[in-house]
Amino acid sequence: MVRASAAEQLVQVARTHPGECAILATGPCTNLALALLMEPELPCLVRHVVVMGGAVAEPGNVTTAAEANVYHDPEAAEMVLSADWPVTMVTLDATMSTWLEPPDLDRIESATTPPGAFVRASLHHYLRFHRENYGRNSCPLHDPSAAVVLAHPSVATCVNAPVKVELRGEHTRGTTVIDRRDNADPKPSGTPDARVVVALDRDRVVREVLDTVVGPRI
Repeated sequence: MVRASAAEQLVQVARTHPGECAILATGPCTNLALALLMEPELPCLVRHVVVMGGAVAEPGNVTTAAEANVYHDPEAAEMVLSADWPVTMVTLDATMSTWLEPPDLDRIESATTPPGAFVRASLHHYLRFHRENYGRNSCPLHDPSAAVVLAHPSVATCVNAPVKVELRGEHTRGTTVIDRRDNADPKPSGTPDARVVVALDRDRVVREVLDTVVGPRI
């Protein structure tokens, strides 16, 4: 039995439920770009796309200028951010504000729910990475923040602007270039600007994440 690829499954679901689906992309945009190539009408079938990736003023976390998800497949990110659908880009500028504090970590350590236990087990590697690279016994909620933005858009402060991904620069490949000029070059006809998240309500994001995976406070 041949199983459908991730891109094929995206297309199948979108065709089966036209106009109903929102897509959350929390890694490189490879599968989503492949789905666009398979089904050129995909932007008409999808309600909304949220991408965790890119940066505006925040330094990159792979190179000096590039965020990891975009850097690992910049051509795919360029295709997704340029497609004719409503797209929100949750940047490092926003997610780097969502570091877990000691009380948040205590809640995770004491969690008794299966999702809480999974997060607790997964968090050790993540905490070690940030302790070694940032000198903090904590970590930011990059991907979970994007999920909260999809479910609760009001947590986000955004700017609407065209976004391009640098594909050729020796030192800048994977950089997201946000054109915030009043006379910014227009995108192709009918293509909306990206909704670029530049800040988040940190406390609400963390509360939504912990209430979901650990359980609400009693």
